[in-house]
Amino acid sequence: MKAPSKPPLEWDGDPDDPQTATSSSESDSSLTTPTKNSEGDKVRTSSAQKRGKSNPGSERNCLLASLKTTGDNKDDKENDSQSEKDIPLISRASKDYTETAKIDSKLEKISINSEKDSRKGKSMDVTMPMNITCTEMMDLIKFAGGESPIQLDEFIVKTGKVVRILEMCHSRRCVGKLRPFPRVNIHNAMFSPMDSKVPRLRIPLVECPKDFLSDPKQFENVLFAARVVNWRSDDIYAVGSLTKKIGGNSSALEDELEVLLVENGITWDSQFPPGVEATCQQILGCTDGAEWEPTEYDLKTRRDFQSTTVVSVDPPTARDLDDALHCVEVASGVYEVGVHIADVSHFVKEGTPLDDEASMRTTSTYMPNRVIPMLPRALCEHVCSLQPNKSRLAFSIVFTMNREGEVLKHWIGKSVIKSCCQMSYDHAQKMIDEPDCTSEDVPSVPSEHFEAVKEAIIRLHLLAQNMKKARFHSGALKIQKKKLGFLLDPQTGQPGSFFHHRGMESHSLIEEFMLLANITVAEKICTSMPEFGFLRRHDSPKPNMLKKLEKECELFEVAMADGSSSGGIAECLDLLYDTLKDKDEGRYLFLVEQFSKKMQLAKYFCMGAHGSRSHSHYALNVGCYTHFTSPIRRYPDVIVHRQLYAVLCAEGQGQGEGAESDREDTMSNASFSSSSLTEAEDPDFKFNIYCQQLSQERSDKQIKKLEEIAHHCNVNKLAAKRVGEGSIELFFAFFVRDNGPITMQGTVVGVLDQAVDVLLHDLHSVKRLYFQEQEGFDITPIKHSSVPQKNKATIKFPPSKDPDESKNCHEIELKIFEPLKVSVFVPDKSAKLKLKFCLD
Repeated sequence: MKAPSKPPLEWDGDPDDPQTATSSSESDSSLTTPTKNSEGDKVRTSSAQKRGKSNPGSERNCLLASLKTTGDNKDDKENDSQSEKDIPLISRASKDYTETAKIDSKLEKISINSEKDSRKGKSMDVTMPMNITCTEMMDLIKFAGGESPIQLDEFIVKTGKVVRILEMCHSRRCVGKLRPFPRVNIHNAMFSPMDSKVPRLRIPLVECPKDFLSDPKQFENVLFAARVVNWRSDDIYAVGSLTKKIGGNSSALEDELEVLLVENGITWDSQFPPGVEATCQQILGCTDGAEWEPTEYDLKTRRDFQSTTVVSVDPPTARDLDDALHCVEVASGVYEVGVHIADVSHFVKEGTPLDDEASMRTTSTYMPNRVIPMLPRALCEHVCSLQPNKSRLAFSIVFTMNREGEVLKHWIGKSVIKSCCQMSYDHAQKMIDEPDCTSEDVPSVPSEHFEAVKEAIIRLHLLAQNMKKARFHSGALKIQKKKLGFLLDPQTGQPGSFFHHRGMESHSLIEEFMLLANITVAEKICTSMPEFGFLRRHDSPKPNMLKKLEKECELFEVAMADGSSSGGIAECLDLLYDTLKDKDEGRYLFLVEQFSKKMQLAKYFCMGAHGSRSHSHYALNVGCYTHFTSPIRRYPDVIVHRQLYAVLCAEGQGQGEGAESDREDTMSNASFSSSSLTEAEDPDFKFNIYCQQLSQERSDKQIKKLEEIAHHCNVNKLAAKRVGEGSIELFFAFFVRDNGPITMQGTVVGVLDQAVDVLLHDLHSVKRLYFQEQEGFDITPIKHSSVPQKNKATIKFPPSKDPDESKNCHEIELKIFEPLKVSVFVPDKSAKLKLKFCLD
């Protein structure tokens, strides 16, 4: 069984909608007075008249709903629509909507400060009645104080229509069941997808099983994978094609995982095409990579760290070890810290079948029981993996730092290392917590290296703590959520138990130095290749999301001082942690979930494709950022390695032969400073397209190509994230199904008409409990608002069988943040979690 390696350390926020389209949505805040008849009543404009208007704003300005208001003129009822200026600002579905409200009663509900205050420059305090129209609002504001300084965008919902699909981001793949058409159809079968967002398909009978028409019942419970080929606008069915049959795996859990992979567009597996494997063997000169060793040329042209105490810290089951560290004291209070990253780009050459496969996958996909790698195992688990006691090629950044973790200078170049041990996070944490521990307490470290390793870990920990403190002091943000792990049965592969991953200081130790390396490389690329730089940005939350977040915090009696900066969000989360974590865990977990949902997704991009747009990373609060430290499992890191290498080559050639001085001390890239190096001597050495003086046409083509790669990486990264999260939920569901109902502590976070939303503390996720599925309970919803957090419900529990307790009142009121124990179970032949009220 292949164990997954460590997950990404940085937080990526919440994903946007992957469907890209062009919308005609705009808002025109220029409001005009509608026409009136001879009696002074407003006259509604017909659809034909509106289409004939020359004012484009009349088509763009669209509010929440197109509702009619009552009037005395009978001609009003004959028109098929009303003036856009008289559309109410809220939907008729609102409880406070009053169709026949008069202007006087609306005037009583609006409060505007005096004209005197308005002239002093103070903003107008406007409280809007729920069913006021745009025209009436403007009349009231003018009546109260002249011109309106308020922003109408706050009350206007922008709407639009899709006019053209720019790119089909959906994988067009789905899982479902085959059915014969209700009427005899000798050419096609009907495919019903499990995903309701995918249309039903016409599948040619030649692709169906041979005995499908003669005996369709035997396929009633058989799942198939299919893809959408075409969907005409005049047909309710799309044309599809079967790709494979789902099932036949070793267990039902494996079948569900296969469905999850197909639905998220991950159609590859751990096996690689023969051409890719052949290319890999040709590059390595061996079959599996276990016996690979660096050449004499590698040792001659790279900086040698083989005699330095280099250590890797990873999960105990990790095999793709792509980073390692060393730390030595070079002077009193001055330390040399080396961050060594696997040199994957040395083996994965551009334009080869191996590179094509890696650029198609773009990322490794992690599940609790296995990993689908980006690279063949000969590379990711052997040759590129920084295994202990084996010489490996690396791309290194050596920092010279003081005790406070401030960087005094740094060196970047290619190297050869030999890690002395592979430590687990637990063992590194033991060294941090117990400095007096012995080699017997940490068996993963050889006794001959124990003291040097322990000294390095303790020094790295102290530096990382100072770096982390300074980073968050400058306004960095990190949202931490609970994550489940599983102990699997070695024979069946089924989950035997689950646990929560706990954050340790040893995790922060690795994270801080990986972040430092990524930021250093990003700054280097931004300076040297501002057109082709392959970076990762994280945009700030959208203004409307921040407004929603502020309102939710007010609703939950939490004040958010400043939501415009990551530092303000971080301060609010720290306050929540200090005040709620121990007193009201449910409220704290839910608010953390809300903060996470309001964040945008970090994305890869090419600098030249975004012009003057901000390249900053909101959560990390840095001007530029990229991914450099995980090239074994992320294709963007491979691109960044190539770009960094090109920059170093250009700098080295510019210096000439005389610039190559002592490579141990110089801060330039001495490894590449000899102008006599040629591509024949070093296959890696070539001034690739990133460093050439290109024509504008070629430059634009390269920028476009990099932007396409970035987009593809973003799509696959999101798909891999969904598979990872979905597989964890699947494993928990199968654990519950095999071990019976589990009682869990929850918190009510929303009450609906026929259901209640419960946040389960152990899962840190919200599940819905339906009233109709609860037997023996008398449930009375008390709905008084369209906001689920403001509703309540009364639940009467069935009488207790214990005569001493039967007289007690078994009635509770469910409301927001009410603690609640629930029983979590999985129905037969299902993999979906269900909730019931717990009687205990």
